[in-house]
Amino acid sequence: MIHDGDHEILFANAEMITMMGCTSFDELMNYTGRTFDGIVYEADRERVNREIDQQLERGSYDYIDYRIKTMDGQIKEVFDNGKLVDEDRFGRVFYVVILDISQLKTRHMLETALERTE
Repeated sequence: MIHDGDHEILFANAEMITMMGCTSFDELMNYTGRTFDGIVYEADRERVNREIDQQLERGSYDYIDYRIKTMDGQIKEVFDNGKLVDEDRFGRVFYVVILDISQLKTRHMLETALERTE
């Protein structure tokens, strides 16, 4: 969950913490500077912010792929599905699901290989 006005990270589940190579929410917050921009690989940030803004002009959802740089220096391709909502406590927030594309590709390749051996 990300606050819309300043891109501040409000919550991250254990899966996101692990994907970023961190061991705790506090470590993730320190590594990213508490912002969504801190998750997005620097070379992709301008494009990502531009595309999200363009998509939000057409509605409340965004779908985008980009790269992240984990705390240990790995570069991972991810897919992001977000929805902008008005939330009573925090105001306008994004609920975002970020999937590791490389992990999905690996799982698909393994499943395909297993199917061929059966």
